Amino acid sequence: MKRKGWSQLSSIIAHELKQPLSSVSNYSAGLIKYLSKTGSNDDNLREGLSEIHRGIKKAASIVDKVRSYSKYGAYGTVGIVSLSEITEKALSSIEAYVAGNSPITCKLEGSTFIEADPLELELLVFNVLKNALEAIEPMGKEGRIFCKVFSSQHRVVLQVDDNGPKIKKEKLESMRKALQESIKAEGLGLGLTIILGISEKYDGAVEFEQREPQGIRVTVSFQKKGIND
Repeated sequence: MKRKGWSQLSSIIAHELKQPLSSVSNYSAGLIKYLSKTGSNDDNLREGLSEIHRGIKKAASIVDKVRSYSKYGAYGTVGIVSLSEITEKALSSIEAYVAGNSPITCKLEGSTFIEADPLELELLVFNVLKNALEAIEPMGKEGRIFCKVFSSQHRVVLQVDDNGPKIKKEKLESMRKALQESIKAEGLGLGLTIILGISEKYDGAVEFEQREPQGIRVTVSFQKKGIND
């Protein structure tokens, strides 16, 4: 899709989402105030409403960012951020998609600083994890995901392994082909398009690897930055 067409589509989607998001946000905020006013002791309900309100605010901020891109082609608030800290936030958000105990185990190292917009980076990590969750669905309670963030001499790396069913060779090759053809490749899911698009924007590298005996490893790496750079 050409840049102009993508910009127009993004603007339409963002515009249509803005009103219902605002409505849900107002209702959740109103219910939180009502619980406080009536002195309700239902902590579970209060916590649930607070999480809904927090999620809606995050969704609204993403919509605002999309609208700013479509209008001005603007970049986000780019700065030096910790990929480990961003991954912790994404893990917190992904909990809403997990029924029962989370199948995700993470090892997050320090000194994982890169230059990027924090919201976009969180969106990238969120989609990597969400794709992995979808991959292990057929495994039921046996599904497992291992997430690791670490740094080498020059790169900061996000590595996500899952033990989902072995995918067809053709599908893996189409994913690898997309890496060579940029986000313009057709036939990709929205999550993968987001991952490739954001990594490409910050000169990142994405790799897909079939694990044995089953599962996929997704590796996303960026140029390492020091906090004083």
